[in-house]
Amino acid sequence: MTFEQIRRQPLKIFLFVLFLIALVLVPKVIRLWPLYLFSALRQDVQHELTALADERGWILSDLSIKHVTHDSVRFIHRNHGRVVRDSACYDIALADSSLTPCEK
Repeated sequence: MTFEQIRRQPLKIFLFVLFLIALVLVPKVIRLWPLYLFSALRQDVQHELTALADERGWILSDLSIKHVTHDSVRFIHRNHGRVVRDSACYDIALADSSLTPCEK
């Protein structure tokens, strides 16, 4: 494909790039969809993660939410800093605030 051919078809290139971006982002949006839809669940998750971070001395920015259901939250904790970052995966049951390591 020459430069002239590419220059004549900017809409097709734009749509192709947009499709690639959507292909990457859609799976994450689907896993976090309940947080977008239900404000009560969003508040429960925020409360649980904040309480857990305070209890363990973690920084909230070290927590990365990976999956949310109405019953539980799966997240990864990565230690803050410039050193080699250890990470651990956890599940929180929203009903009783129990914390368990993820099953691999």
